[in-house]
This record gives sequence, C-alpha cells and structure tokens, in this order.
Amino acid sequence: MNNYYCSFGDYMVKFYGETFTFDILHKGKNIAKNMGFYNDGKIYKYAEVLHSFVADCHIMHLNGFCLGVVVEIELQLNNYGVKVVTNTPVELCGTTLMNDKCYAMSTEEHNFIRCGYGSVCTSLDNMIFDVENDCGFFINGALGKRFSFNYETSLYEIKTTIQKVADIGVLEDVYANKYKIDYAPINKGVTFKKPPVGWMTWYSVMFDASEKTVLENTKWMAENLKKYGAETIWVDWEWYHKDKTGIREDGCDTFNPDGEKYPNGLKYLSDEIRKYGLIPSLWIGYTNDPAENEFVKKHHDAVLVQEPSWCGQYFFDISHPAYLNEFLPKALAQIDEWGYEAIKYDTLPICIHMHEKYHKNMYNPELTTKEAFRGMIAKTREILGNDRYLLSCCGLYDSDVLWACDMFDAARVGNDIFNWKEFVKEGIGQVARYYPLHNVVFYNDPDNVIIREKYSNMEQAKSRTAFVGMLGLPVTLGDNLSELPEERVELLKRCIPVLDIHPMDVSRINMADTFITNLAVENKFLNYNVVSILNCKEESVDAEISLAELGIDCKNPLAFEYFSLSVAEIKDGIIKMVLNPCETKVFAIHENRGVPQIISTSRHLSQGALEMENMCWNDVDKVLKFTVDLVEGDDYTITLNIPRGYKLFEHSGLEICKSEGNIARLSVTAGENTKKTFEIKFKRLVYRL
Repeated sequence: MNNYYCSFGDYMVKFYGETFTFDILHKGKNIAKNMGFYNDGKIYKYAEVLHSFVADCHIMHLNGFCLGVVVEIELQLNNYGVKVVTNTPVELCGTTLMNDKCYAMSTEEHNFIRCGYGSVCTSLDNMIFDVENDCGFFINGALGKRFSFNYETSLYEIKTTIQKVADIGVLEDVYANKYKIDYAPINKGVTFKKPPVGWMTWYSVMFDASEKTVLENTKWMAENLKKYGAETIWVDWEWYHKDKTGIREDGCDTFNPDGEKYPNGLKYLSDEIRKYGLIPSLWIGYTNDPAENEFVKKHHDAVLVQEPSWCGQYFFDISHPAYLNEFLPKALAQIDEWGYEAIKYDTLPICIHMHEKYHKNMYNPELTTKEAFRGMIAKTREILGNDRYLLSCCGLYDSDVLWACDMFDAARVGNDIFNWKEFVKEGIGQVARYYPLHNVVFYNDPDNVIIREKYSNMEQAKSRTAFVGMLGLPVTLGDNLSELPEERVELLKRCIPVLDIHPMDVSRINMADTFITNLAVENKFLNYNVVSILNCKEESVDAEISLAELGIDCKNPLAFEYFSLSVAEIKDGIIKMVLNPCETKVFAIHENRGVPQIISTSRHLSQGALEMENMCWNDVDKVLKFTVDLVEGDDYTITLNIPRGYKLFEHSGLEICKSEGNIARLSVTAGENTKKTFEIKFKRLVYRL
C-alpha cells in the first residue's frame, strides 16, 4: 500500500502504507508519531485510503479490517486539529513528541485541586502541556486514560479508546490566553531550584525583630531543621520600619537600616547566616520610603505623592527617569553589597493603586499603570540579574499577581494569615485561585506557616502544615522556633523539604467548606495517590472522598491515613468520615497488589514520594527491596500491608514496632544523613482445606 498525505490549515497527516500508521504534524512540526488504530492490541490494516473535501476540512477515509471486524474511520483535518470519526470503537495508540519537562493536565474545571509529582497521567487528563512553549497536545472525546509516560524513551505515549468521535490537536498560548498574561516559563536557574524553606522575622517576632532574634532563630533552625530541608532566613520589613505609621524621622530609611536593632549592619547579618550554611534573604519595598531620604531631597519631582500609609509616606513615580536610573540602581546595588541572595519585593500592590489614584502626577501619564509597573520590574530584574530569586508580595488581585508574573520567580498571593479565618480566606482561597500557575509560571507562595498555640490549636497546626506540604508550596516558618513544643516542630519536619509538585489543572477551582487535594505520584518505582481533605469550618462536618471523581482508577484500593496511622474503609469507591473542626486527614491510596507492599512512610506527608527509590518486589524470592534517604536522628517508619498467605521472615535491620492483622510497622533510626537499601524477606504460607 502507498503512503498518503492530507492537510488543512496548520495540520498535516502522513499515512504510511507499509506499517498502517500515521504521523500528525502542526505547523510543520511532528507532534504525534506511529499513530495507529487497533482491535484487541492488533493493528487495523486498510484495503483503501480515500480523500474527500468540504469547505472547512479535508478528509482522509481509512477502510480496513482486523480480527474479523471491518472499520470505517475518517480523519477530518480542520483549523482546530484532527477529528477522528469511527463506525466502531477502536483503540488509538502512538507516541507524542512531549518529554519529561511537560505535564499531563486537564482543561476541565474541578472542585478540588489536582497536582502531580513526577511524570504522572490520570484518566482526567486530556492534554500534555509544554511548559517551555505554553502549548498543549490534546485529545478530547476519548474514553478512559489517554496518556502514559514511557521511562525508556522519556516521551508521553497515547493509548486510549475512541467510541465514536475524538478531537486531536494543539492548543496554543494556553496560559497567555487563559489568564491574559505575558507568558514566560518558570526559571529554575535562580537561588532556589525548588520552592524554598526558611524562617521569617515578621510573623515570628514582628517589630521585636533584631540582629539578636535573627541569629537565635538561625542557629536553632540550622541545628534542628536544616537536615530536613530548611535552607534560608528571611529578614523582613522591620530592618527599616518601626511601626505601621509609615513615617520615620530618625535617619532610618531605604539606605540606612535601623542601627539600634541591627548594630553591626545587614552585611554582618548575612555573613553570620551564611556561616550556618543557610541563605540570607531580604525584604525590600523600594516603591516608597518612610523617610525623606537623600534621593527624595534631591528629586522631589520623582515623588508621585506624599501620603502616609503602612509602608511609607513618599511614594515614588515609577515612570520617572531619576527613579529608574538613579534610585533603583543604588538601592538594589546595596543588596549585593550586603550579601543577600533572594529578595521579597513588597509594597507592589499599593504602588499600583497609588499610580491609579494619582495617575495625573506621573512623569509620563501617557503610560498605563501596567506599562509603568512592568517597566519598573524589568529594570529591577535587569539590575539584579536572572539568577536571583525574586518574590513579589503581596497580591490579592490579578493586577498585583499577574501583571509582571513573567519576571518574578514567586508570588505571595494573599494578605497576612495569623488567625484561622485569615488562613482560610487569604491562604487557602488565594492559593486555590492561583494554583494553576504554580511551578508553571512562578511558585505560588501562601505566606507563613504559623503553628504556635496563640494562633493555631493542634488540628489547625496540622492543617496548615499539610496544606503547604501537599501542594509543594514555599514553606516560610512564622514562629519563634525555639519556643515551639516538640510535637509542633514534628509537624514542620513532615512537610519539608518541598517536593517539586506541579498542577494538573489549567482552570481555577471553586472553593468549598472542605478543601480536597489529590496528589498523584508516579515514577519508575511508585504509582499511588495522596489525598488530603481539610475542614475549613470551625465545627465538625460529615465528608467523603470519591475515588472515581478524583480520577483514581484502583480496582482494589487500599487507603492509609497518615495522622491516625490507620487503614480507612473504602466502600463502593468512597471513603466516608467525620472531620473535626479545622481537621485535615491525609490518605495514601494504593492499588492492593496482593503481595506485601509499602503503603505509607513517616518521613513526609507524601508517604514515600520524597525519600524512596528503587522499590521492587521479587516474586520468586519473596523479597521487597527499596532504597531510602534517611535523616540523622529521625525515627523512620514504614507501614506494610501483608496479605493473607504471606509472613514476615527477615526485616533487614528494621525493628518491628507494631504488627496487627495485615498491617506491620517497621522502623529504623539513622546515625547520619544517608542513603540506605533494605531487603525485607517473606515466607509464602500454604493453607490446606
């Protein structure tokens, strides 16, 4: 059989007669290859390939047969892609040209957050998204799971069923169009290669921040949390603010830190932080000043307005040449002089609002506020360079968060979250609003994790740590660390370091009283889900988790709850429960494979994803082998499901701490941070009737 060709607009199909497969091209670029239609794993062969033409598409007709079934398939090429029309259900198999830097995602809306760790695909995903180029390869209308990842080729493959009609094509400018942004992919070449973990002054000690309190918490974090993944210290706005009046008349300003609180200066402080092996990070608010500094005295025409607010009284005109070419370079240069490697740029929303309110005062009022704002951030990025972590703070609206999102590495997306109501509204609500952009355009920063008793009871503390740990968000510690009870410090250890988790939905979710996160985990050795359900209300609620709605396709599911250390009942694919006020439950959900398997670990809320490597079951020798990263002094525990017919025989240096029914818990304490391989041996029992 000959080769055939069909095209319309930007799409082309090349059909190969020898193999009965075809490639799909978009704008001359191959997007799917070795595509074929199958019946029970056997490819359809075609007696003839015909063409027809209508006004809005060109059609390739495939008339074939396989295993006694005659099929008529049309490949209708139009401006939107390739529509597949078939007279009988067929299997579609092939390979995309999308690699492991791409994410499987859904363009549909859900009322829960879907996220992934690794090259994971689920039955809800209809697109493989190319982060670098803001485009996706989609299949709409097919049944069940559409994509899977091939770890040998590092490409996403297609294997799905088309009942009658399906659409295949490329969606361009996915985020640029959805969120009306200047799109740029997240830059992983900055100070932090993944969302950072660190301590911050403001929430912890507020205006009592000083050189002394910073170094006390630096020392404590280095000794207690660094080995778990803590890495940075944030010196917040108190370095030149004494209160919320926005006024200073004591010589302290943008260029002159508070000498009483920081007697040795900010360079000394950064040098001391670095001695502990941590990264010094600094708050700036360079759109205004609480004092009439030297620049204001020299260039009063570069002041947009003098109006006291929480952060300052002299608001700069960000379109003024003197501000852009004199103030910014000088102010930003001192960050290098002082030795700070990451920046939290605050006062940006109020800057935007002031320029809207006093637009006529601008040096160039012909510029829109957005144009002036982007120009200022572009100048900032030019001066700081592309390798320094730059966090925008804080944003409540799309203007604050998205206008310059292509130039920031992270965005704090809400107001302060001290009490529970603030956490629900400004933390959960705002994170949910912007989560689709997390780890795609920037890191979605929920602000500080505050777990001291003044603001969080124990259930609320668990929920706050689980919230950030499940979503892969930056973790900023907002308590005076040495004052935290050990059981609360334990919660911090279990949500860090931050996993490289990405969103699996393009659309924002609708908030509810119970907030569900479905984290899908997949690599060469692991394939399971971690589902958390958080009660936002300060009263008990009845709740349930439907595995089918979450796209969890386990035939024989097994669920283990992290905090209660218990197996959950699953009935008809649903887990029902009562959630206490503000409580979170975290379930690891596995396919019960009928052999001994690890269903949970203690190291991290993800229950294995962080630390576990090379896990495999040898059915001949009845050995479960795995490698884990252990933390010095940490009691590491694995939970095993041991089906009927198997008995634990040798446990490779692990100590049995509990064994009840099918569940056994084994633990080990490492003397140092190390990678270790374990082999657990089992005996197969024979039951006689």
